[in-house]
Amino acid sequence: LCNSICAFLATSCTYYEHSDKFGRLLSHQLKQIQASHTISEIHTTHGTVSNQPTVHVSPSEIHTFLDQLEIPKITCEDRSRLDLGISCEDITQAINSMQNGKSPGPDGFPIEFYKVFSAKLTPLLNKVFEEILSQRKLPCTMTQAVIVVLLKKDKDPRKCGAYRPINLLPCDYKILSKVLSCRLDSVIPKIIDLDQTGFIPGRQSFFNLRRLFNILCSSHSTVQPEIVISLDAKKAFDWVEWEYLFEVLERFGFGPVRIACSWAPHLTPILTPHKYYFPLHRGTRQGCCLSPFLFDLAIEPLAIALRKEERITGVTRFNKTHKVSLYADDLLIYLSNPLESIPVLMELLRSYSLTSGYKLNVSKSTILQVNQLAMSLDPSSFPFKQVVEFNYLGINVPHSYKGLYARNFKILLERTKNDFSQWFSLPISLAGRVNTIKMVVLPRFLYLFQMIPIFLPKSVFKELGSLISSFVWNKSVLRMRNIFLEMPKAAGGMGLPNFMY
Repeated sequence: LCNSICAFLATSCTYYEHSDKFGRLLSHQLKQIQASHTISEIHTTHGTVSNQPTVHVSPSEIHTFLDQLEIPKITCEDRSRLDLGISCEDITQAINSMQNGKSPGPDGFPIEFYKVFSAKLTPLLNKVFEEILSQRKLPCTMTQAVIVVLLKKDKDPRKCGAYRPINLLPCDYKILSKVLSCRLDSVIPKIIDLDQTGFIPGRQSFFNLRRLFNILCSSHSTVQPEIVISLDAKKAFDWVEWEYLFEVLERFGFGPVRIACSWAPHLTPILTPHKYYFPLHRGTRQGCCLSPFLFDLAIEPLAIALRKEERITGVTRFNKTHKVSLYADDLLIYLSNPLESIPVLMELLRSYSLTSGYKLNVSKSTILQVNQLAMSLDPSSFPFKQVVEFNYLGINVPHSYKGLYARNFKILLERTKNDFSQWFSLPISLAGRVNTIKMVVLPRFLYLFQMIPIFLPKSVFKELGSLISSFVWNKSVLRMRNIFLEMPKAAGGMGLPNFMY
């Protein structure tokens, strides 16, 4: 027994001393990690296994698809504002607005480095950015990034969808993209229709849900069956073809800002024995401040095509016709006369997929019937699964308005109760328990309060308050009333949230 204990202690000491140092132990750990990060072969879309890299080039249908659409253009005034030179003040604001604690890119310099030495680095960055805008070209160090692929749990390593890619971009590039994205804040809302609410300044996700609830629950009389289709895309942000994206940017009228995304960055997989670079041809990069806007621009032609297509019949409420609602790639389609509208919709989606790289996930897309006429239709007539409720933006949407409380608030109350039962055993102080309510419980309920416009009786808040009091005082006798804990810290309280007021 003594020998076993000594051996265990010796192993622990050796691991502690040498595990993060240059040597055999670190090399052995990296080899184990590398085995799950290296992609040697994949399943193709035809079901075969391939170990040969191929380049996916966008088809020639891009121009044919876009020529049929009336795509709005930015004004000359907005374009001139976007094309202005970058000042030191712009760079300083971008640096200060970026979050700390993010992994650095290939150069190894995190954003904290730029913040500490901002006074010295800002003039240098200003010269570099001005040179970039004048030459329309990035230096090679800013076109490089590191991509790490994480294998999802219990997934086949030969399937592309089994991996989650993470891009580590150089901070100097992220600073430049932040400056440009700040300029786009005032331009994007002018060219993206109100149907799109994802990442658009001044628009909220609950706009889409209020619209959905009004369509489902408003009184209406129609002779046509009505349905709502929730479309699911396969890794929508990763499948955007760059050739299509660049053409879309030109159609919207963007000038030199286009170079911010047209630089073809070369990414290298980490933990490989030979660090070679390879070009990418699709996808909006995670970590780039321009990526949300770029995706909104990439998917907007689809929304324009849907609104334009007269053979796709929308749902009319209060003299307004609704066809499409988007939150980034979360797409809702409102249809009447679905037997005739759906075939046209599928053909339009196929055409858009060929030009943009968009991949529809048919197995996860669903249909919710709005009225009785739709419920009487044969389910086999539709390519998507029919459901009695679906999840949209984290909210369970049932067919009946009366089911919103049971399918959302009641479930969250039960989840909170289960979480408290697990947290009771943790050695958390009174202040820690109050902070737990602020960090975990409050955001969950605030999201539902914002998203779901229903009346909640006092009994709901009474039940929630009882659960919170039991957790805060760790099932012991209450030493003071919650009204004192809810007072601000400046007044002697602890700022415990009051969910009712």
